[in-house]
Amino acid sequence: MKFSLIMPFYDNSNCIVEALKSVVSQNVCPEQILIIDDYSPTKASDALTDLVVIESLNRKSIELCVIRKNSNGGLAAAYNTGLGHCKNEIVVLMHPDVVLPDNDSMKTLLAPFESADIALVGHVNCQVSDDYWHERTLCEKSILAPSESRRARGFNGQFDAFRKSIAVSIGGFNEAKYRTAGEDGDFVRKMLRVGKYVNSEARAEHRHDFQDRSGIGMCLRKSFQYGNAQGASVREGGGITPLFREAALLVGFVLISFDPNLAWVSIGIWLLSGIRIPYLVFRRDRRLFQGVCLVAIEFMRLFAHASGVVVGCVKGRQTI
Repeated sequence: MKFSLIMPFYDNSNCIVEALKSVVSQNVCPEQILIIDDYSPTKASDALTDLVVIESLNRKSIELCVIRKNSNGGLAAAYNTGLGHCKNEIVVLMHPDVVLPDNDSMKTLLAPFESADIALVGHVNCQVSDDYWHERTLCEKSILAPSESRRARGFNGQFDAFRKSIAVSIGGFNEAKYRTAGEDGDFVRKMLRVGKYVNSEARAEHRHDFQDRSGIGMCLRKSFQYGNAQGASVREGGGITPLFREAALLVGFVLISFDPNLAWVSIGIWLLSGIRIPYLVFRRDRRLFQGVCLVAIEFMRLFAHASGVVVGCVKGRQTI
């Protein structure tokens, strides 16, 4: 099966070589790789200096195209740019901070397309390697932690596939409303009006390219960004994970205003809403102090997330 691979790039020079190495080591390789440089400060062409990767691409007759945009438009716009240059009907999306942990990941991802009614295929996020995990800071681990959950599967652009003809028929990704979050949920919702979606068992290790963006500021920005996308999606009927933590926050406020004696009940609700990420980090590291610190960080992230939801709802689009 011939297919194209779109890889958006924005300052991911630390990891894109590892991502491409895992692609060329697959038992099934793309005919075409499109790297969309989203006007990155570090050019994608400058990051691709590893001769081993270049030689492997040439040996396997994989066409590598690096397309640099004239302005930064976010993931949705980068995907659309890549879509316009794809030669094949089947398109794989893969982020440059993703590593495929086994040589059959691509084959497993593409297998469902043997059925003509399948429009989209998702993947499973697996745990990052121990070496990578233990090198990370506490805040970085909180970002990586969702991959520790068995529920970390779906379509989010990190390592997924779809049919080009259907994507073109629905107008591609909504870059007018979404930048870098939310575009995937909106895309899936529109694609499902035409074809079917399946979750595959294709595994991907999403490492996140943190570079110099570590710390609480990074956590708060990502939380606001994701909430911003969720708020923007409300007017279109959703399509992104339900706002459980925001609902818990609202219930807490209602309980306190109704009866101050219910304050401990509301605090309990908030704690339950913010305990998942600390628990997942604790389950891997077994360090209680880390878990307690992350509970505090999660509450800051909760308020950042809720703020993003409000801004997204008011604006009707993603603003960050």
